[in-house]
Amino acid sequence: MARKRGYRRLIVSDIGGLGRNRRVETEGSLTAHIKSSIPMGWVFDFDRDFLKEFRLLGYLDTLRSFGRLAGYFYFIGPGKAPDLSLAPLPEKVGFPREMEHERSLLHKYLECAALVLEIPRIRLYDYQSLFDAIDEKLIEEEGKIENLVKSGEDRIKATGNILRESVKTGVFNGSPYYNYRMIEELLPASAWEVTKKALAKIHPELPAGLYFLEGLGKRD
Repeated sequence: MARKRGYRRLIVSDIGGLGRNRRVETEGSLTAHIKSSIPMGWVFDFDRDFLKEFRLLGYLDTLRSFGRLAGYFYFIGPGKAPDLSLAPLPEKVGFPREMEHERSLLHKYLECAALVLEIPRIRLYDYQSLFDAIDEKLIEEEGKIENLVKSGEDRIKATGNILRESVKTGVFNGSPYYNYRMIEELLPASAWEVTKKALAKIHPELPAGLYFLEGLGKRD
């Protein structure tokens, strides 16, 4: 309808959902296509918290579509950045393919670390606030691991069995970082390589995220 009225600069918003989707004819027009970057489930969910998150995601996706925000998995705006000394990844460790052409090492490390810690994605960050969220969650996850290790043999054994089953099914509870550390703490060293590879196959951001987080963990 907009094209019939003579408009050539169009914004197409894809909210997803079930049913037949008609292909939008964009030939001869300047069209910005905005689509939800995170699967949010059924669009007619009227839960108040869901609708709030859904609206925020639409707003952030729009800003990123028009170049106002950076990010591949997160929404990162201008602002402060942490003063960090970053080393390139070892040759055998890579970043997710989505980041293949990203030049900023800080950007790639922060997004990978945030993903492996399951930092909330539907938020507006700058580099500093994303780093702070990573730092806080890392301390929280290590605290959970320490408490589990001290909890007693029965609970440790049960958690180890759950972890082994997760490796078989590919379905894990908790963040990728938490499960990686549980593998180190609860499974025999002979099982580390296979289980860690299984986890990294599901989460391609894991090697780079771990490399960055290990540096944070070595601070005084």
